[in-house]
Formats: sequence, structure tokens, C-alpha cells
Amino acid sequence: MKSMNGHFGHAFGISPMGERGQVVIPKRIRELLNLRTKEDLIFFCQGKAIIAMPASKFQGLAKAMVNHTKDIEKMAKRMKKK
Repeated sequence: MKSMNGHFGHAFGISPMGERGQVVIPKRIRELLNLRTKEDLIFFCQGKAIIAMPASKFQGLAKAMVNHTKDIEKMAKRMKKK
């Protein structure tokens, strides 16, 4: 299946869900994201969409968010002092 530009990015194929809820991540996506066998994924729901993210990438994102939150708190404290 050819990639299609859309609201969420590109579509790379369709994968049926098995009886136990298992799906196959299309090869092109695995290659683009450098996903490896047995890699942990974290799943989120956004409305009716399912979002999957490699756990290793989420940990970095979470750390960056915490660091950013600390910067915002420091800025807010400085603003209150003025």
C-alpha cells in the first residue's frame, strides 16, 4: 500500500487484529522507527485513535517534560517577585 498523507501522518497498511488482540506493525513503520523484536511499546488513547510509542523514547520524553516543567515553575516564581 502506498503512503497517504493524512491528518495523522502517513498510512502504511492494514493489519487485522487476532483473537488475542495482537496486531502486526507494518515493516515500513518498524524500519522508520527502528523498532526491534521484543521492544516494549506504550499505548495511549486519543479519542478513538490508538497511539503507540516505544517505551525507550517515552522515557526520554517524560524526562524532558519534567525538566521543562521545572523551568516553567522557575519562570513563574520570578514573575511573582516582580
